[in-house]
Amino acid sequence: MEVLELNTERSGRLPASSFPEAAEVYFCDKCGRDLTKHLHRGHRHSGCPLGPPRHKCDCGESYLTGAVEWDHLGNGGRRRRIQFLRLGFVLSLPLILSGTAIYWGFAREYYLLAIVASISLILTVPLFVVFAISLFEVIQIACSIWRTRMARPARADRVQR
Repeated sequence: MEVLELNTERSGRLPASSFPEAAEVYFCDKCGRDLTKHLHRGHRHSGCPLGPPRHKCDCGESYLTGAVEWDHLGNGGRRRRIQFLRLGFVLSLPLILSGTAIYWGFAREYYLLAIVASISLILTVPLFVVFAISLFEVIQIACSIWRTRMARPARADRVQR
């Protein structure tokens, strides 16, 4: 059996200055530190990841990360992410209703209601995964807004003084 070696240069190490090219490990051009965890390659279906667009190495070199901030996204990117958030919150409604029915079933001693609601809650567990992912997306958006709107003006004030 032969082993095909397709694009062997993709699996190697590349300097971080050549970031958009595919590699497993990216290192700083100046000091050689591993910067792979700070560089984010975009995926076709999920779009650009949210995060700081530049990473500054400890030695002072600055590199593009492949991420964008919420304020830099276009209308299409924001719309896609908000639609996913809406989907997550709409799918959380059966979870909320089942949990409420279980609570009321045990609180009012309607055990049949509690049992039926428990069974329906078990069936809605896959919806919880989508809800959890949408909560993670909300946290990413909030962090991005914090970085661009709240944290930067404070840094600018300190530098000007």
